[in-house]
Amino acid sequence: MSAQIRDYNPSTDADAVSEFYNRNHYGPARDAGVLSGRQLNLVLAERGVHIFLIAEDRGRVVGTIGYLRVSGRRVTRDDELFAGMFVIDPGYRAGFLAGRLFTTSFGRLLEDGIATLRVEVNPANVKALPLYVRVGFRSAEERPQPDQDGYIELISHMPGVVSRLLRELAADVPLTDVFSTFSWRTMAGGRNRTISHGVTVHDGEVLVEYDFTVRGDAIRVRVRMQDGAPVDTTINDVVTPSFPSFPELVEGLVEGLVERPVESPPLSTRAATRGRHTRREVAVGDYSVEVDADGTMSVRHPSYAGPVYRDALASVEGRPSAWRRPASHAPLITEHRGGWLLAWQVDEVRLQKEISIADRTVTTVVRGLPSRTLAAEPWSSIRGATVRTFVDESPQYRAPNVPGLWPRDLVDFEAALDAEAHAGRRRILIDEPVSGLGLGFEWHDAEFVRVEGQPLGRATSSSSLIRYSLTLGIASPHESDGVDRHPDGVARVDGVPSSPALSVRDADVDSRVWVAEPRGRFEAIVARSSSSSGPSGEIVVVADRGVVCWTAFGHGVLTSPFPTSRTLGPIDDWAAGLWVTTQSAREDLERGVGWGGSPRVGYSATPPERGPSWSIDVLDDAVAALRLTLRSGASPTDPEIVAHLTPKVWGSTVFIPAHPTGWWALDRSQRRWSCFARAARIPVADDRVLVIVASGVDDELLIRSSADTFLVSLISRAESAHDESAHAAGGSWHLSVETSEVAR
Repeated sequence: MSAQIRDYNPSTDADAVSEFYNRNHYGPARDAGVLSGRQLNLVLAERGVHIFLIAEDRGRVVGTIGYLRVSGRRVTRDDELFAGMFVIDPGYRAGFLAGRLFTTSFGRLLEDGIATLRVEVNPANVKALPLYVRVGFRSAEERPQPDQDGYIELISHMPGVVSRLLRELAADVPLTDVFSTFSWRTMAGGRNRTISHGVTVHDGEVLVEYDFTVRGDAIRVRVRMQDGAPVDTTINDVVTPSFPSFPELVEGLVEGLVERPVESPPLSTRAATRGRHTRREVAVGDYSVEVDADGTMSVRHPSYAGPVYRDALASVEGRPSAWRRPASHAPLITEHRGGWLLAWQVDEVRLQKEISIADRTVTTVVRGLPSRTLAAEPWSSIRGATVRTFVDESPQYRAPNVPGLWPRDLVDFEAALDAEAHAGRRRILIDEPVSGLGLGFEWHDAEFVRVEGQPLGRATSSSSLIRYSLTLGIASPHESDGVDRHPDGVARVDGVPSSPALSVRDADVDSRVWVAEPRGRFEAIVARSSSSSGPSGEIVVVADRGVVCWTAFGHGVLTSPFPTSRTLGPIDDWAAGLWVTTQSAREDLERGVGWGGSPRVGYSATPPERGPSWSIDVLDDAVAALRLTLRSGASPTDPEIVAHLTPKVWGSTVFIPAHPTGWWALDRSQRRWSCFARAARIPVADDRVLVIVASGVDDELLIRSSADTFLVSLISRAESAHDESAHAAGGSWHLSVETSEVAR
């Protein structure tokens, strides 16, 4: 089978490529959706496609690769692109098609001045990850942790390195001539490279090196991982601070390209990320409203971890924009009427954003030119909120914020979701009762609004104006507000027992129940039910893995691969049904809540002198009620300590609290989704449910559900980032298996 590679034609190829994606369950099709050709073209336009190649065999699409400005709600710099939409037909994955798709586009990327490529990849994808490593993608970390969406970001400065070499060595030679013999084989070098191969730390800076062999001469180029800036070049062990000029090396430059093994210690240093700049801040009651030098407005509250609202600079249709890592436009910012006036330029279109503050309301007006459609995408950052939506004064929905169920979550395919015409007022009320926060948002002047990923939506307008407002308040009861309609997949359930009244910190504990008992080649401690009547219960802990078994009333509570390990979502070393890790702050925009990859935190019944630890206390004779204690160790870099568990979920519905009473029933049978909450009821049998309850107001849980993965992460933080105590607290959680009359 020999496929032909060519450029994508949006007029003639859209239907064939969208059908190829649907057939391979890529994009919306992974969640039982369907992508049309029209939607594909909208996606490519919104993501700022630069190059999009398709591979055909006898008229049938068998592969694609794209180079785009936007991926994972992140925007690249002007000289960077994301490699993405990399899909190969199963029948062609064992051949050379994947490498050919990369190398076919390499010379064109150089000609267009692209210096850096980025890629977001599932680290457990054993087919794609090795290929990315062979073509020069690297990470500053030996084992980078997947972000909340399950991806790691790799960087390749190979285009910039090769471009500079060619500019110095062969200024008059067309790149297309030099790269006529460029191949995947010559790029790949050895097959045993890792994502940190060639990465070193020098004087606190993370460097990456690329090695070439040209007519017997060894060339090594080192650049900064952060931005690809050249550091030095070594030719046959002679170091120079810049690229020398040796025209005789040109002929063999590419065809002799290899990667040379480099001995370097394992790395844990994180690559430098976009920093924060000078802020301008205004107090609005207990809230603070701030604008940074990039023009992003954030709203914060002292009772909440991270911003509750973010609004990056607006853009024009056809230019990339995203909230997680916005495009940088270096706006001019001046104080104006108690707020700010921002001015910047996109595609020679002058844009202006006026932010005014009156009482507790922040009003934003974006102005442009009628010749270009404006686009604005403010983002609500409140986790675990209840959302009510209204059109004019008519109630629309009330539901928890569960991206995937509602709103739909089509990250990287956002444009596949049609926008609704904006008629009259569109109002969104967001309440988080535990922290007491309440936001009121309203679109005043907008033409279309697309609600995707978060409840506020993305607005566009072909006029020269978009206007919206945010009211900062407190959470309020809303049982009688007339909003009783819920989105598909979400239902309100009453009559479910309330959360346990048991105090997590003050419950009686019988510390004598644990006994040492080997499990195969592993040392373990075991607690068993003491009752001689009724079904048995047991919990088994292996110190460096976690809880590898928990049964209560004769039912298995957790799913565990013990004694082996398997892949779970993006992690390749899932080894227990409950395990503990540390991580960066949950509100970190780049990472969010991780998936619990190694290293794991060890079990310790008593707090160690230093560092994080965790322990379990059995609270009843049936081993059906547990107290999980997480001790964070107060690390300034990883302040969160997180327990991850894989319940043996039964049926198609799980429950999170509704307020002020009742529970929300969430359907897990079709789409993948995630949500934050303070408690959960998870059916583990037809008549038993696992109840999880947090003890502190700062503790949160995150549920991630898909057709093949169900993961619950219990997140606790040190009481103070400045606490120097060796035993700085994390949090406590109550886990119990109870009778359930609504576990359907």
